[in-house]
Amino acid sequence: MPSNFFHRKDAYVIAEVGQNHQGSLEEALRYISVFAGLGADAIKFQMRNNRILFDDLVYNDLYNSENSFGSTYGEHREALELDYSSYLALRERCSHCKVDFIVTPFDEISLSACISLEVNALKVASFDLANIPFLDKIAKTCIPVVISSGGGH
Repeated sequence: MPSNFFHRKDAYVIAEVGQNHQGSLEEALRYISVFAGLGADAIKFQMRNNRILFDDLVYNDLYNSENSFGSTYGEHREALELDYSSYLALRERCSHCKVDFIVTPFDEISLSACISLEVNALKVASFDLANIPFLDKIAKTCIPVVISSGGGH
């Protein structure tokens, strides 16, 4: 658990990387070093299992965009993901840089991975605000939680 996560009197700055690393571990590691050097308290990433989040129709749908990383939406989404060993490296870099390692899990498999990674905190995406079964699973981890409400209705 992050030291002083709940007991700070000053601002707690979370640098949102999300998937801006575009599937590159080297880029993700660079973000950690840069943001830690700028004074961030935590660096936040996202983790998802695209096969669970998207049905076959969406996953296999052609994705024709100038910003596409693949010919189908599934290929595009998979190219943006990091594997478990990459998250281990991110956790280690965060520890080395003395910043908290926060991850937004988008599904139960990703939540299990976050637990095994011993993340400092979990972030709940705003679209999961009404996902009571998922929130219940997150609450049962006893890991500190940051909840986004920006997309809530």
